[in-house]
Amino acid sequence: MKREYYLMHLNDKVALVQLDEVTEELTAFKLIDKSKAPYLGNADIGKMSRWLKHRSIPGTRNQIRDLLIKEGCSSTTEYLFKNLALSVTDCYWLRPSSESQLNWENVNLYKQYNEQQMPVHNNDTYSPNASLNGQMSKFVDMESNPTSIVKSAYLHNSYGLQCFNEAFATSIHKSQNWDNYVPYTAWVDEENGLSYTRCPLFTSNSLEFIPAYEVVESQKRQGDMSEYESFIHICIDYGITDAQLFMDYLTLTDFIISNTDRHLGNFGILRNPFTLEISGIAPIFDNGNSMFYDRNLSKSMSRYQLLAVPVNGFYTKEESFLRQIKNKNIVDIKLLPSKTDVYDFYRGFNVPDLATTIIASNYETKVKMVKDLQAGKTISLYREKQLEKSLKKL
Repeated sequence: MKREYYLMHLNDKVALVQLDEVTEELTAFKLIDKSKAPYLGNADIGKMSRWLKHRSIPGTRNQIRDLLIKEGCSSTTEYLFKNLALSVTDCYWLRPSSESQLNWENVNLYKQYNEQQMPVHNNDTYSPNASLNGQMSKFVDMESNPTSIVKSAYLHNSYGLQCFNEAFATSIHKSQNWDNYVPYTAWVDEENGLSYTRCPLFTSNSLEFIPAYEVVESQKRQGDMSEYESFIHICIDYGITDAQLFMDYLTLTDFIISNTDRHLGNFGILRNPFTLEISGIAPIFDNGNSMFYDRNLSKSMSRYQLLAVPVNGFYTKEESFLRQIKNKNIVDIKLLPSKTDVYDFYRGFNVPDLATTIIASNYETKVKMVKDLQAGKTISLYREKQLEKSLKKL
C-alpha cells in the first residue's frame, strides 16, 4: 500500500511524496516549490530518502522497542510519519494528501510549548520527540523555560560520561570566551542509575537549523575540493564570512576533548524560515561522545593510541581534521582547564577515581599535542609511531 503526503514548509507545499508502507521507502518525489526544498533547494528522491532517515529516531537507541509498542508503531519510520515528521529544529512537516484541513497553525510545535502531547489528525497524538535523532535517550522538555532538550545515560554504562562530557565541553567554550555554543548542565540521579544533561533549544518558530550534510550535498563539489572545504566554501557563498574561523575552532576543540562523533548532522547553519535568508553558523552542540567515554579507562593512552581512535565525520582520523585548520592559535591553551580541573570536574559527578585519573591524563596529552601543533610540529599517526619505536629502543 502506498500513501501520498505533501512535504510542507510552514503552510507552503514543497513537494508531493509517496511512501510504500510495507518497505517504508519513498517511491515518488515531485517538486512543487524548489526554492523551499531541503538541501537548500536541491532535493531529489534519493536525498529525501536520506533526509527522512536522518530525521527518524535510530532503531538502536535504548528502550526504543518499548516506545514503539507504547505508540502502536512497528518502526521508527512509522513513528516519524505518525507524527507528521515534525521537528523542533525546522519548519518542515508531512501532511497526508487526504487531510487538507491541516495547516502549520494546527501542528506548529513551537506554539504548543505547554503541552507534552498535542491533538492532531485522526484523533491521534503527535510528539516533538519523534524526530530527535542520535543514540542517547532524549526528550524535549516543553514545560521548562526556556524550552530545552534533556538527554540521559545509564551510570552503569561508562559511568554516564556522555552527559557529563556535554557540560565539560561547555566549560571549554567558557574558558575561551567563545559565544557561539549551546550551554549544557549535567546532574546525577543515583537512585535511578542515570546521568542527565540539559540544554536550551536554539531553534524557534523564526529560526531553523540546516545540518551540514544538506549544505554539502546542495552543490556539486568543485575540482579536488574536500567535503570539509566544500562546506566552508558554500557557507561563504551564503555570506557566512566566519565559516573558516568557526570550523577551525570546532575542529580544534573537538580534538582537545576527543569528540569522536562530529557527524554532518550535528553542526550546520541557521536560516529564517520566512525569508529563507541564511543567518549564520549554528552554535556548537552535541559533544557527548568525547572524553574517552567508550575507552578502557584502566590505563592512560599514548599519543599514538589517542590519534589511532577512529572518528566519525568528514574524516575517519583526527590528523586529517587537524590538517584543515588555518588558524591553529584559535584556542588559547593557557586558558583551558588544567589536568587537576578535569579530575575535579568528573569526580564531582562521582566518576570513579581511577577512571577520572585516566580521563584527566589523556586530556592532558591531547592539550600537549595542541601545544606542539601551535609550535609548528606535525601531528600524525606515522610520526607518533616512529617516536614510540625510537623510545622503546632507548
